[in-house]
Amino acid sequence: MTDAQKKIWRDTVRTEPEEFFETTVLQMLLRNYCCLMASVAAVQQETEPGLSVSAKAYARGVKALDELRFRRTGLGVSVLIILAIIVGLWLKIRQLEHREARRPRPEDHGL
Repeated sequence: MTDAQKKIWRDTVRTEPEEFFETTVLQMLLRNYCCLMASVAAVQQETEPGLSVSAKAYARGVKALDELRFRRTGLGVSVLIILAIIVGLWLKIRQLEHREARRPRPEDHGL
């Protein structure tokens, strides 16, 4: 057994009564448990750098989505303002055309 497995063995045996490990089957189960736990520890050690990189990438993604939401909101507000200006200009043009149509022309009065 490796040092890591031996440490797991000692920690596990220390928490159980002595008679718990009297049979060979239980000792084999304990040995398998120690091997698996040491493997898990090794996998955790190897994956930890990847998890930190993925956490940073996730944070950047969240920040990018927040920026996208902000830009969409800004685009929506600016489109509404532009539409309001267009409608206002259209109404003003109609008002001026209507006023001009109501004004009498000199040629209509025979001058």
